Amino acid sequence: MSTNSTDANPFLTELLNRSEVKVGDKWTIPLNTGNASVGMTGDMTMTFGGFQDLTVQAGTCRVFKVDMTSSNAGFKVPTPSLAPSGLNNTYIYSPVAALNITMSGTTYTEYGTLRQIKSTLQETVAYESALMNYSISISMDNILVQHTIP
Repeated sequence: MSTNSTDANPFLTELLNRSEVKVGDKWTIPLNTGNASVGMTGDMTMTFGGFQDLTVQAGTCRVFKVDMTSSNAGFKVPTPSLAPSGLNNTYIYSPVAALNITMSGTTYTEYGTLRQIKSTLQETVAYESALMNYSISISMDNILVQHTIP
């Protein structure tokens, strides 16, 4: 099995099966890891914006904008946790844990080359189990600072 195959990633397969996009199009693609034991759920909505010139440290590029947001994203995590059984102070194995994910971001892709010039992503992950709950927020920015030709 090839590690570069898109067969293992249904989200990527669905995305690549689309032959064209128009400004203003909105695609909703199911999120799925391809791993049934993880049980990923939810959707990613991609909204295709217009074209613009974007100046970054690497120069000025003609780009198109894509906004992305998740909806009801998350999955069950096969993580062991112990919960009291109520009998003789013993504990039972309870593999119930969930990750709820909220994502939103924008990517600017160069017209003609599909090279990513700039992207932003905000993500919040909330973990809930019988033993603990926590959340983390992540913000990522990627900006092309130099383009080199091999």
